[in-house]
Order: sequence, then C-alpha cells, then structure tokens
Amino acid sequence: MCITKPSIEDVKARVSADKNISARNFRAAVVIEGCPAFDEDWWMELRIGDVLFQCYETCDR
Repeated sequence: MCITKPSIEDVKARVSADKNISARNFRAAVVIEGCPAFDEDWWMELRIGDVLFQCYETCDR
C-alpha cells in the first residue's frame, strides 16, 4: 500500500489532538510526497525508477 504525506497530514488535522497519527498507523509500504492529499486514490499506475506498479483498488485500512 502507498499513501501520500498530505493524506496523512489531512487525517491528523481531522482527529483529536491527543491522538498521535503517523504513517505507521496506515502500515503503508511507500509514503509519497509532492502531490495533493488523497491523490493516490485515483492512480492507475505508479512508477518508481524502472519498476511500474499497477494500482487496482483503494485500501480500507
């Protein structure tokens, strides 16, 4: 699973301040910066170097 850093920040802003939310809460394999929050929900493919990942569906985690 991959998630964007802005998505994590958006969730942090929506939950109680006493909860410590980080990328670890989502157990993401990849955390990506430089794009809008929740942009990852619409990706069809993700390329990292020479490797092309196919994005099939969103994760409910």
